[in-house]
Amino acid sequence: MTALQTMNTDSKFALITAGSSGIGAAFAEELASRGHNLLIVALPDEILHSYSEKIQERHGVICHTLGLDLSEENAPAEIEKWVTTNGFSINILINNAGIGSKEIFENLPPEFYRKQLMVNVVNTTIITRVLLGNLKKSGPSYILNMGSLGGFFCIPEKVSYVASKAFIHSFSNSLRCELKGSGIKVVLVCPGGVTSNPNSTQIISEMKGLARKSVLNPEKLARVTIDRMFRNETTIIPGLLNQSFLHASRFVPPFLKSLVINRQFERKSRYGA
Repeated sequence: MTALQTMNTDSKFALITAGSSGIGAAFAEELASRGHNLLIVALPDEILHSYSEKIQERHGVICHTLGLDLSEENAPAEIEKWVTTNGFSINILINNAGIGSKEIFENLPPEFYRKQLMVNVVNTTIITRVLLGNLKKSGPSYILNMGSLGGFFCIPEKVSYVASKAFIHSFSNSLRCELKGSGIKVVLVCPGGVTSNPNSTQIISEMKGLARKSVLNPEKLARVTIDRMFRNETTIIPGLLNQSFLHASRFVPPFLKSLVINRQFERKSRYGA
C-alpha cells in the first residue's frame, strides 16, 4: 500500500467507521461542514470513492476512504496499517459501525451473531486500542462510541444487540476513567430510534405516541452529538423524551418495565434494525 500523494502531514483527521451511509454519513457531513478532514472506513462498493469526492467538493476538506469489511478479524490491523503508512494524524475517532437485529434469538444462525459481535464489540474495542497512541499524539482528541438507549434495557428480539451496546456503555465509561488526564475525551452517545436505514424506518413507522415522537433523523442526531461532544459532555442521550424515558425508568418496578418494553417491541412483522 503506497502513501497518498495528497496527504498533508500537518492535517488532523476524524476517522469514522461505517461513515458512508446512515448515521455515519451524517457524522461525516456534520464534521466536514465544520472544517474537519475525514477518514472514512466502510464496506467497499462503487459509491465509496465518489462519496469522498462529493464531501471534498461540498466542504473543501480532505477526505480519504478505506473499503473494508469490519466483521473480518484482520480489519483493525488493516486500519492501523493504512493510518500508519499514510501518516494520518487522528484527533477524533467515531466508532459508529454496528449490526442491529430484531428477531427471536434462536431464529438467527450462529454466523450472524459472530459477525454482529465482531463488529459491535470485538473490532470496536481493537480499533480503539490500535489507534490510541495516535490519538494521544494528536491531542486533544475525542473517542465517540455509538451506544444505544436499548443498551440500558432488556429487550426481547434484540437480545444480542442490546447486550453488545451494554458492553459499549461499560467499555466507554471504564476507558474514560483510565484516560483521564491523557488529553483524550471518551464520549458515549445513546440514541433511541433513528431513521438510519430502510429497516429501522420500517420499524419506526409502526411506532405510536411518544415512542414515535422521540425518533431522530441521522442529521439531527449528528448535529446534537457533535455539539455536545465539543462541550465535553461524556454521556449523551439525544432528545428530551429519550432522556425523560431513561430517568423515569429508574423508578419503574421491574415487572412494569418489562410490560412496557414487550408492548413497544412486539410487531406482527420482524425486520433487521
